[in-house]
Amino acid sequence: MENRLSPDYWRQRDLYEPSNDGNAVLIVGAGSLGSYLAFGLCRMGVRNLTITDFDKVEAHNLPNQFFAESLAQPDIYKVLMLKKTLDFMMPNNTLQTLNDDIQTSEDLHRRTYNVIFVAVDSMRVRKWIWDHYKGKEVTIIDGRIGGEFANVYCIKTNDSHAWDYYDADIEANTDESIDKVAPLPCTATAVVDVAMAVSAEMIGRYRHLVKGNIQNMHSFHDYKIGRSEIFQAYPKYAESKDLMAVDQITRAGTEPEKEELPAIMQEIQNQPPVSRIPTTLDELGTEFPVIG
Repeated sequence: MENRLSPDYWRQRDLYEPSNDGNAVLIVGAGSLGSYLAFGLCRMGVRNLTITDFDKVEAHNLPNQFFAESLAQPDIYKVLMLKKTLDFMMPNNTLQTLNDDIQTSEDLHRRTYNVIFVAVDSMRVRKWIWDHYKGKEVTIIDGRIGGEFANVYCIKTNDSHAWDYYDADIEANTDESIDKVAPLPCTATAVVDVAMAVSAEMIGRYRHLVKGNIQNMHSFHDYKIGRSEIFQAYPKYAESKDLMAVDQITRAGTEPEKEELPAIMQEIQNQPPVSRIPTTLDELGTEFPVIG
């Protein structure tokens, strides 16, 4: 038998210790975000991990999703191709896969998860997930990509601040409203560096969750100019950190600057440390697609 090295997690143990993680984790969506989430979480040592998606791989998925091209074939489900890819790289991974729709899957509904990564391209599905799980004391880590812009939410459903904030966001944003506000050309919807960066941010939120240190409930990332903002922080975090004034952290995104979008963009470019990025659909105009 060929000798193989086994993973030794000692260099990350102060950041994430696999043996201390008792969460049951579900990833919904195995596309540009979900595939990299599965890779990163498995590589970090997460053991109780399931991913579900009913889509099949298409040629345009290969440039921005974590699939081995050597395994690509017509009519293969994304979750199966992802599992084959990860099995080659990490033969001891324990990722479970389901090629199923979370809205109708009896198998998924029989299981219990306390952390759910939302990596889908539909606000309708997000709303279903929220409505179905919000009373079950789970943590939802929701990543949304539109071109070079992204939002990441980390929502503990038993926290009233997070509940109210995310509930209002889900009710206000629909697939139809996003399409009207921020249409994206077909050739500018997804690129691998943004998918990797956003999945890394989501995995980071999970690490802090395991350590009991949730830092923020909503952050915005503009990868076009390399800028990020905390839009909403959990109050305890805001009170204990001096990265920004407490009122700036808790109001960021709810009381944005009143300038027109071009003026805001100019301010961002000239004075990044003091800029404020618009956050509501009315203010986003056509330059800030936020869903994907």
